[in-house]
Amino acid sequence: PKAAHLQLRCDIMKVRVLSYNIFCRPPGIARHGNDYKKERLALFAETLNNYDVVCLQEMFRSFSHKQQHLITAAQEKGLAYHAACPHFTGVDHIVDGGLLVLSRYPIILTDFKKYHRGSHGDLPPGKGVLYCLIKIPASEGTQEGYINLFNTHLQAQYDSPTSDYYKFLRQEQLLLVRDFVTEKTKGPLSPILVAGDLNTNGRKGANDGGDSQEYLEMVDIMAGPHHYAIEDPVKQCFGEHPVTVGEVIETAE
Repeated sequence: PKAAHLQLRCDIMKVRVLSYNIFCRPPGIARHGNDYKKERLALFAETLNNYDVVCLQEMFRSFSHKQQHLITAAQEKGLAYHAACPHFTGVDHIVDGGLLVLSRYPIILTDFKKYHRGSHGDLPPGKGVLYCLIKIPASEGTQEGYINLFNTHLQAQYDSPTSDYYKFLRQEQLLLVRDFVTEKTKGPLSPILVAGDLNTNGRKGANDGGDSQEYLEMVDIMAGPHHYAIEDPVKQCFGEHPVTVGEVIETAE
């Protein structure tokens, strides 16, 4: 699973944000026979006091009550507000997009934009980008403010890391994200946060935490014709792109 934890600081607010691919896929889908979904969710719920806003990916609600159980657990920890993907029915998608936002602060507006297409294991879910306008109340020394939050999960890589096909789909999806950001943030300027599992290896190599070519292309797409100033707080914090995913491989003694 991939996680990023940051503190968003502005002149008017300080918000603790977590983005996490929680790997809670629908029932019947598991790696090595057991993903320990129930146990992992119980442990995760115990950490929610540490955050004000939580952006989850692969927290599917289709055919399961686990998403609702986590929402209830979050409410008990003071994260009283939530937003999730719509539940799609029909032949195009058999499960939802797996996105969930939990918030300690009021979510006053939500919207969802579905991606035009996905491939391989990304075809059944209705993947897209979930928008939340979050109101941050005034507190001692700070003013009231808002955050424009976009939570997403881009196309995964299902074959060779050097294959361009899935990269092409991710970049097509990024164009939709960028246009959605532009659409939803017209008017008075408030912080814009794009969070999620972007399925992009930011590292240049296994031992080189510099910018990969796909990362640079991703930043260029998101900056777009409006020349958005793109900041990567995780990279800024570590001074390089940290390793965010790894496989557990069982080996015989």
